[in-house]
Amino acid sequence: MFTEDDAPAGTTILRLAGMVKLGETVHELERTLERAANEGTGAVVLDLSELEYLDSTALGTLVGGLHRLKSEDRDLVLVNPRERIAGLLRVANLDSLFEIYGSVAEALEAIRRKAQGTDVH
Repeated sequence: MFTEDDAPAGTTILRLAGMVKLGETVHELERTLERAANEGTGAVVLDLSELEYLDSTALGTLVGGLHRLKSEDRDLVLVNPRERIAGLLRVANLDSLFEIYGSVAEALEAIRRKAQGTDVH
């Protein structure tokens, strides 16, 4: 369900796939975000392109991860959610809380610009 890649400048890329819902998959998401927060030094990018479903518990876990990283002056950004997931984010008004990009490359470029102080997002 989760794969992890390291990107330049300490950024961690996590790819979510399948379904994330109450139970073991949410616990796995919590552990993965915790590890990324503890071990990484930069932003965390969540690639949602293969994510088919997430429930309200999973949404709460993402918000918790965002708050944790923001408290350390780091970002948690979302990438390429499928229409169903994007709709869920809109209904929950989380599209205004998270930065959402169309591709990993676009997210990494925005993170790079922000680090250089040239952010226009």
